[in-house]
Amino acid sequence: MRNLKRALSLALASVMVMGLMVVGTGASYVDVSSEQNQEAIEVLQAVGVMTGDENGNFNPDANVTRNEMAVVMSNLLDYTVSSYKGTAPFSDVPSWAEPYVAACYTNGIIAGYDAKTFGGNDSVTTGQAALMLLKALGYFQYQSDFGDDWLVETTKQGSLAGLFDDVDTGATQALTRNDVAQMVLNALEATMVQYSGNGGTTIKGDGYEITTGKATYDDRTSTDKKYGKINDESANNNGKYIVQLGEDLYDGDLTKRPGSDDFGRPANSWKYQSTEVGTYSEAPDYTYVGKVTKGTLYSDVGKTVVNNINSTIGTADVNNQKYGVTVSVDGTPVTVSKGDLFDSNSSAHIQGDGKNLTGNGVQTEVYVDNSAYTIEICVINTYVMQATGDYNESKETLNVDVLSGPAKENSLDLEDFDTLAAYGEDDYILYTYANNEVQTIAKATLVQGEVESSTKNSVTIDGTSYSYAKVRSDDTAAGGEDGLTAFTAGENASIVLDAYGKLIWVDDASLSVGNYIYVDAADTTMLGKNAVAGAYTADGTYDEITVKKIKGDNVGGSGVDEITDATEIYEYLTGKGASAPFNTAHKNWYSYTVDSSDRYTLTVTSTGKTVKSDVVGESVRFLTADTSIRGNSDTVFIVDDGSDITVYTGVNSAPTVTAKSGKDVIVSYLKVDDKASKSYASLVFVDASDATIDDSTASSDLMFVLKLNKTYKDANDTVNVYDVVLNGEKTTVESTDTLAVGEMYYKIKTDSDERVTDDSKVFTTAAGGEYRKVALVNATVEYSSGALRVGTTDFTVAEDAQINLVLMKGAGDVMNDSAADFEVYSVSARGLESSLKGYAVSGTFYAVTTEDDNDELGTLYVVVKGSSDGITGSTLTPDDIDNMNEMEAGDVLVGDKDDIDGITGAPSDMAEGGHVFLAFEASKGDEITLTITDSDGDVVYKEETGEMSKGGTFHFYVSLTGHNAAADGKSGTWVSEDAGNANPGEEAAKGTYAFSIIGGTDNVYGAFTVE
Repeated sequence: MRNLKRALSLALASVMVMGLMVVGTGASYVDVSSEQNQEAIEVLQAVGVMTGDENGNFNPDANVTRNEMAVVMSNLLDYTVSSYKGTAPFSDVPSWAEPYVAACYTNGIIAGYDAKTFGGNDSVTTGQAALMLLKALGYFQYQSDFGDDWLVETTKQGSLAGLFDDVDTGATQALTRNDVAQMVLNALEATMVQYSGNGGTTIKGDGYEITTGKATYDDRTSTDKKYGKINDESANNNGKYIVQLGEDLYDGDLTKRPGSDDFGRPANSWKYQSTEVGTYSEAPDYTYVGKVTKGTLYSDVGKTVVNNINSTIGTADVNNQKYGVTVSVDGTPVTVSKGDLFDSNSSAHIQGDGKNLTGNGVQTEVYVDNSAYTIEICVINTYVMQATGDYNESKETLNVDVLSGPAKENSLDLEDFDTLAAYGEDDYILYTYANNEVQTIAKATLVQGEVESSTKNSVTIDGTSYSYAKVRSDDTAAGGEDGLTAFTAGENASIVLDAYGKLIWVDDASLSVGNYIYVDAADTTMLGKNAVAGAYTADGTYDEITVKKIKGDNVGGSGVDEITDATEIYEYLTGKGASAPFNTAHKNWYSYTVDSSDRYTLTVTSTGKTVKSDVVGESVRFLTADTSIRGNSDTVFIVDDGSDITVYTGVNSAPTVTAKSGKDVIVSYLKVDDKASKSYASLVFVDASDATIDDSTASSDLMFVLKLNKTYKDANDTVNVYDVVLNGEKTTVESTDTLAVGEMYYKIKTDSDERVTDDSKVFTTAAGGEYRKVALVNATVEYSSGALRVGTTDFTVAEDAQINLVLMKGAGDVMNDSAADFEVYSVSARGLESSLKGYAVSGTFYAVTTEDDNDELGTLYVVVKGSSDGITGSTLTPDDIDNMNEMEAGDVLVGDKDDIDGITGAPSDMAEGGHVFLAFEASKGDEITLTITDSDGDVVYKEETGEMSKGGTFHFYVSLTGHNAAADGKSGTWVSEDAGNANPGEEAAKGTYAFSIIGGTDNVYGAFTVE
């Protein structure tokens, strides 16, 4: 089990990562985070001193009564309270509290207001609680210790003992449960004392002894090692340990060790009875959010400290009082020099590994230890992921898609994040990351509104400016998410903010087709003093517009960025001017505004383009003359044949437009994002006045038939109603024909009643081109950085790929409701992997790639009809391991004999050539079967062990170059792909193979590639 990470609130931006704790066992409270005294609360929970209520709450802000404080002290000092029942002298103590009050009273820990009144319902004050804890430590054993004012003496001694560290309440103020927990933890770490007899005057008489004056107390010491478990002072105390209360009470079972947390921050790790309680970072000396300059760091750390930084910067020299400096980013050390961090007058970023370390949305914490002579600088970034589905109550998981940052997770578990149930599909989730794990999560803020303006650094929405977070800018600089999003003023946008109010992701800033217009130069005239142009809007409406102005970079030539003269506007659009740019027609898409006189200002679009090209219907790359541009299901085609204007939405609805002999088809398209380099068209105008048009195209993308729902009569027709998945959505369709249940249809056609006809094409393995149908047998799904493997087939995932998961009845535990006839989900590639993680599935996948015979995935349906639990491991190369024993169940090692020979434990009798090793775990008596299948699902190798003579981790090894496995006493033989029968001399063909190992501790599934 991984350590539990707390999901932190966004109420205060600075608590996103500050004070992060990690819990390895026990329940953590839903109402406790780093805003409270989390370390104290959870240590006391572990040792049973303070616990929460039945709802999982600790109630940190509730005041503690004197009765309740008696319970805390009894738990702390482990009194057998039942033996004290009925002995309390007070008349105002309820029965539930009486044994606890009696135990503390008898042992001198508490006293009443008077002989009969305890005041148990009153809130305990800081001073009262401190006195109880000081008595537990060994102080105030004599009345004379209290001097003239018990509270003054208690406060003075409590301060010296460290009881008030991180407790801000005054001596006479009521304590909350949060503060009591901190004071009790301080006491557990405090030194116990014993009366030394040297400070008071003792008068002895017949049967009595009186001590006058204040007693003196010495620290308790011991040579027993258990007294070094919380604080080990033996090295500086002649080999003796100084006794802390927690060491004495728990016999060394409660331990505290200094170290660092996953972010590299100084931290304390607690264990109780060898079970981890948690790791808690110390409070930083300086905390920054945003850019940290060298000058700021120099000023805060101080000239004296900076001047005494060791020349070997990462090493402290205590003897010579020289400071060592370490810097980590998300827990990973970075290389720095003194000049990277400190410069008294510099406004430059602090740097590491040659890069700026800080910026918008970045938290930096600085820890200066003047005893150890260390400076530790910890930089913590915030990243973003998105939930791909609702919280799964049965599996206690949330599937996610990582949008930025280093995380590889495709799902989050409740055991790691206890507020996971609060998240739902499409929620954006902020996360921090260190030590190869997500450390904290928090729900992001989504802002929606109208864009007023934007720059390369920020966007203003509804009057508020939002700057880009550093991680957003860094991702873009590295080529992520197609550049910083181009916002357009007047459009609506939806952005995601980090905990500090910085723009970390763009939810939606898509081009609004209503803001663009196609201007046809052929219909442009001069009407009086105005230039009038024919224009088409995205809905196919044609109108004549008066053009007031045209704007764009160098639109007028010689650096002129706008044209206002009507004649020049006319010449610019028609190309009838004498010289450039007015001698070339500019029919194209423009963005526009309209003034009160209904005059248009046109702005040149940077990615609009006009070409001469036929149009290929139902094809992603729809232009014969420009294959760089692609269409998708949102692309709008406006086709004008000279008499009618028809609008088609989606490439599968687009017609085929072919130029007549000696003529041209003029096509103008506008990319999805007017200011970025995306290669998908949003708007396409087709001048088909000199072309033939074939629009007898299919009406939709793909349709998977789930089941026959019902049948009814309509006049003379028998109408079948089918449950289907149509373009990723579960719906119903009607047909007077019989459709094949469990099959996928493409290029679907309908009759005049919009009923599906049986001349729609059924997806087959022979569909060819961009269409693929592949059987899945015990297949797994893997996704990493844009690459998706389904079974043995590899794809790259297109930006707008549509992926659907269909689970049929009988699919097994992979279903959320095993009684359902089917379940349908729209998922991302990462979501597909996480949904099927840990399962080997059988069924079929149907894929449509973005063009013929390429591997870029446009649409995918994975239909699962069966599944088995199992495990998958890592794919290794000979360079990854030194000993075969390092392979774990599920791991795959592929390599050549010469490379594998260098691994300890490799077989000594391997034949020359390639080999694959497949690891599995088994118990004595298990019978194991290895099966390898090729990309067509045909079995090409099978091996059986018989009963295992012992348990442990083992591996099959299979020669890929014709070696006869039977010669080694194995039952497996490589099968000829062509012949389909045993052929020990057959060499494994290049390609990807799936394998299953059945019968061991866990079934093992996976794939490997022969190159």
